[in-house]
Amino acid sequence: MGNGRLLHVCISSRKGIAKHEIPSARLLLDYGMEADAHAGQWHRQVSLLAHTDIEVMCAKGLTLKPGAFGENLVIDGVNTAELGVGSQLRVGPVLLELTQVGKVCHTRCAIYYTTGDCIMPRTGLFARVVEAGEVTAGMPVEIVHRVDRSTLQAAVITVSDHCSAGQTIDTAGPEVAALLTSELGARIAWTKLVPDSESEIAEAIKDFSERRVDIILTAGGTGPDVRDMTPEATRKVLDREFPGLA
Repeated sequence: MGNGRLLHVCISSRKGIAKHEIPSARLLLDYGMEADAHAGQWHRQVSLLAHTDIEVMCAKGLTLKPGAFGENLVIDGVNTAELGVGSQLRVGPVLLELTQVGKVCHTRCAIYYTTGDCIMPRTGLFARVVEAGEVTAGMPVEIVHRVDRSTLQAAVITVSDHCSAGQTIDTAGPEVAALLTSELGARIAWTKLVPDSESEIAEAIKDFSERRVDIILTAGGTGPDVRDMTPEATRKVLDREFPGLA
């Protein structure tokens, strides 16, 4: 399913700087690269770039060392442009599951100011570690499960007054997720249960939007009751409302 190889392994001790190449690294289960600043129990544990994308930037006159874009792994021979969230890559003994394609850059990096462009927000891949192990440059890379990039990726936020009280979880979220899957052919990339709190709902919406899902739906809540904070939370993070669509 599209075999390739690992060209470079890179690491950094703190965020906000370019990574540097190392001979090998241990990738820890549901954590990321050991001793890397971006590792942790979150969705962007490991970052990857395709060698062909880096070559595009080199063609603009840049001399780039591995890790210049903050990537952990540089791979070759795999068509990453076709891979969507949920795809799985085996890198040597390690199994990675893609969790995000591209990312929001809140600040411009030095490469952007040099060339007017940066590939990480557009073509960077992010993954979590499903099976741990040690990776070394030269190891084979194989697509073991493919989710097409065109697949509709959805997130469902279930709002419930009972989510922190140990009571029965609101069923609205799972029902909405089932409809998205059956009627739209969507893949449910993320789900979250939050209390009916304006700040927590807004934070969940903002978080999922930065993960670049295609659609975010909220379900549950207290309906027309004045305690329902979902509309206020949505407007808090909204850039623009579509006419006729609440």
